[in-house]
Amino acid sequence: MSNENNNTSTAERQEQHNKVVDLSRDGHRHLKARRYAQARTAFKEGLVIEPNNPYLLTGMGDLLRAEKRYAECRECYLKVLEHDQNNLFALRGLGDACRTEKRYEEALGYWRRYLDKRPRDIFVLTRVADAHKNLGHHEESEALYRKALEIRKDDRYALLGLADLYHKTNRFKLAIHYYREVLDSGIEPLNVLTMVGNLYRHLGQPKEAQGFFERTLKREPDNTYALFGLGDVLRWQGFFEEATTHWERLLELVEGTIPMLTRLGDIYQRLNRFEDSQRIYQKVLDQGYDLYANAGLARLSILREEPSRACELYREILAHEKTETRFCVELSEELLRNNQPQLARELTREALEHHRDQGEVFNELEHLLEPVMTTLESQ
Repeated sequence: MSNENNNTSTAERQEQHNKVVDLSRDGHRHLKARRYAQARTAFKEGLVIEPNNPYLLTGMGDLLRAEKRYAECRECYLKVLEHDQNNLFALRGLGDACRTEKRYEEALGYWRRYLDKRPRDIFVLTRVADAHKNLGHHEESEALYRKALEIRKDDRYALLGLADLYHKTNRFKLAIHYYREVLDSGIEPLNVLTMVGNLYRHLGQPKEAQGFFERTLKREPDNTYALFGLGDVLRWQGFFEEATTHWERLLELVEGTIPMLTRLGDIYQRLNRFEDSQRIYQKVLDQGYDLYANAGLARLSILREEPSRACELYREILAHEKTETRFCVELSEELLRNNQPQLARELTREALEHHRDQGEVFNELEHLLEPVMTTLESQ
């Protein structure tokens, strides 16, 4: 009779365990498909039968992590490690949970234990490299990305991570190299295209930058980063009309930054499109005082034969800027070119008087104004 009971008990336990296995399988399937409510139901039902089952606990941990319930998900993973300190699913899950909360040192501890068992897991290697990068451990980060690339030379995440590291540490040529490796691998993320364009722009290579911005716009015509970048490099190359086309399109989509707007105003001024130039400068000044918009509008006033207005705008600059010297010279020269020597004389006199007690600033301005003063003396 005793043997019979034991056999029945064993059969029941096996039946219950088989049910747990099915529930675990169902839970993970629902989790993978992001059917979180069904996944939770399956995991909870299984945990009633086997509270310490590592597959159910790590599944529940993964579910809670997906729902950003990090404290609860850590409890699940830690419960697994109480019974199996080297459980890879729990170690990896804990590392990922800590990373999401920016607890990078703690994440590294769990991931190192994971890598002791699976040293060639390229996914975790790149996560560890990312964490070191976020902590400012640049040498460790670089070594780990390179180790990942030794395992798989075209791994996109390692390539992107290494490119980003070089980008953040101002090693722009190396950053371009690895971003281009990503692009050569058969995928073209738009953000990578624009980053490469901006890096070439930063390096003063507008033609190279132009190609990457154009590739971006071919796929996404209203990409604001590419519209700005392309307009800027066209401006550098002297293609002013084309530049205005892209920047005006950009302004249909977003407000536009103050520096971009003032440059656009300058371009219109260069193209003798004075009304457009004034419209843009005024758009900036409607938001408050700005040195470059004021100076641009002052130049424009001279070109439109409103020199007195230019002097008023420069007085506003003097009221805001303690060390400004550049625009005094530019506006004085512009006044002379437009046959306004008296106003040029008044403007330079006011500027010198304004800066008289400023020592180095006064001396610098006096030096810069020497050609202007020589011209004025001859008239």
